[in-house]
Amino acid sequence: MQVTAASFVRPLATEDVAGDGCLVDRWARGVLVAIADGLGHGRPAADASGSFLRVVRDARDGPLPIVLENAHRALARGRGAVAVVARFDELGRSVEVAGLGNIGVFVASGRGETRHVVIPAGVLGSAFRTIRPQVLEFEEGDMLVLHTDGVSSRFPFDRLRTLEPEAIARAVVTTYGKATDDAACAVAVGMAAITKARCGADDGQSVALDIRVASDSERAAVAARGFADRSGFGVKAQWQLGIAAAELATHVLRSGGGSHMTLRLERGPREQIVVAIVDRTTASEGRAGLESVCRMMDDVAVDADAVGTRIVARKFRAPV
Repeated sequence: MQVTAASFVRPLATEDVAGDGCLVDRWARGVLVAIADGLGHGRPAADASGSFLRVVRDARDGPLPIVLENAHRALARGRGAVAVVARFDELGRSVEVAGLGNIGVFVASGRGETRHVVIPAGVLGSAFRTIRPQVLEFEEGDMLVLHTDGVSSRFPFDRLRTLEPEAIARAVVTTYGKATDDAACAVAVGMAAITKARCGADDGQSVALDIRVASDSERAAVAARGFADRSGFGVKAQWQLGIAAAELATHVLRSGGGSHMTLRLERGPREQIVVAIVDRTTASEGRAGLESVCRMMDDVAVDADAVGTRIVARKFRAPV
């Protein structure tokens, strides 16, 4: 599994800096996400949240109770902060969550279930208490959301979860942030690991990912846009490939089964990115249901056999 994460922070309108802060980083076993809310507003609050995030970044691989205890000591000379750290173990398919104070934390599973994680009351820097991390399962399609109390705890998350993590975090803060407070949100998503391999004689790159749950459609879009960007395709082509990949993933999931998608760069007289996926149903209806894919791509071929319906879509590099 691979975890992708992003955050967004907005200061109180009357302040130049935000008292809330976020950190997205790598640690030894995956991705680390942290969020902090310095007490009050303005520069002193920003200093408090910044101090916490620096302690976490510098000790990212250490035991979380000790990391948070060290942060408590570092904040004892200032305002103090409430904060949460979430460390994702990509190989172990889990997330370890630890923190103190009024931070909203919930995990939305790929099956549509939502679990709120209770964070004990307290303040780092003053009202410290023993912290016991919680370890939760975290699979492909799952999403973890952290937000400060500057965000309303009641927002229609289901309307947002098809977006990318950065877009979700931004939408949560800008749409549901309180006008009377700083606001911050961090979002992490589990997705199928993307593998890169060399492709024989044409020396191109390829990307492979599993399509198993509804959220994999958006994961496919992100992977396709990133692959097109790395392959040197323009912004318009990147977004067209992202839309086509999402539509193809949705198409096969609608048939009732999972699949496997590949993205491949083919060199030659007409350099192109090839997106291929197999719909495990064998009753081919040609291009029915693939209208959006046909509009986005330069060529779409559908071929049914005993294995299923194989769909191959091609996007040619635009001439310079």
